[in-house]
Amino acid sequence: MPNNVYTAVIAVTNNSNVGVTRTILFDTMNSGNFYVKGSDFDYSGGQWDTAFNGLQAYTYYQNNSAYTNIDFSSPPSGGAYPFRNPGLATEITADVPLPGWLVGGDYDVGYFNNGDWGNYTRDYPAGKYLAYGRLAGGNGNLTAYLDQVTSGVGTTTQTTRRLGTWRANTGGWQAWAWVQLTDPGLSSPVVVNVGGTNTLRVTSGGNVNFNYFMLVPVQGFTISATRSGNNVLVSFPTQLGANYRVFYRPTASGGNWTLLTTVAGDGTVKSVSDPITASTRYYKVTSP
Repeated sequence: MPNNVYTAVIAVTNNSNVGVTRTILFDTMNSGNFYVKGSDFDYSGGQWDTAFNGLQAYTYYQNNSAYTNIDFSSPPSGGAYPFRNPGLATEITADVPLPGWLVGGDYDVGYFNNGDWGNYTRDYPAGKYLAYGRLAGGNGNLTAYLDQVTSGVGTTTQTTRRLGTWRANTGGWQAWAWVQLTDPGLSSPVVVNVGGTNTLRVTSGGNVNFNYFMLVPVQGFTISATRSGNNVLVSFPTQLGANYRVFYRPTASGGNWTLLTTVAGDGTVKSVSDPITASTRYYKVTSP
């Protein structure tokens, strides 16, 4: 399936029942999805690359006119600034380069400490998206947040609305992985609805390196819920090779989603049974 992250487990066992197992991580992310590089934050008080919409490599290189507390916020951290100065600390990344970026000449945002942030104004294509962060981290609180700047772009008095949270994987400062944007409970993916010129902000929760985030278009499908005795049956179509997660919460809006179960798709309609324990319950199904 396109735009998915997979884990493949290969196990080999001989006739004496002695074996070995290897785990391989791979993805099918499309580099043609809309992405935003961490090093390409705004400059000159909310200005941005309108010619290439931020997608051309090195357009922001040596653009040293960013304003602190307007385009970015980064207290002294001991990091270096080879890509832009002033700005967020950057370093050569070991991650696989995006189109146009060179191996050994590609930069991620390092020393991205708690409270540091960058603004990313773009002409975002209209639609509903899952937002994946390309993150790496050491130990501790490996989080980052995606916000939308709702007013005050280009000033020191900006207001923001939180869209979701990324929880990075441990493993090392250059152990890059895809991390899906979720609700504050870190369980249910959130859908980002953007379109036109918007300013999105990435803020560090601590101990995380940030290369870029990518917007993956949401593919919709219809679910149904019916009563069967003392249970609710949630039914939905599936595709072979895809995994589905069923969530619930007590209200239509607000509050965190709780994972009910996970279902492997096989191309048929699947039904999940949930005992009726409350007067009202709302469901959603996501893949992945």
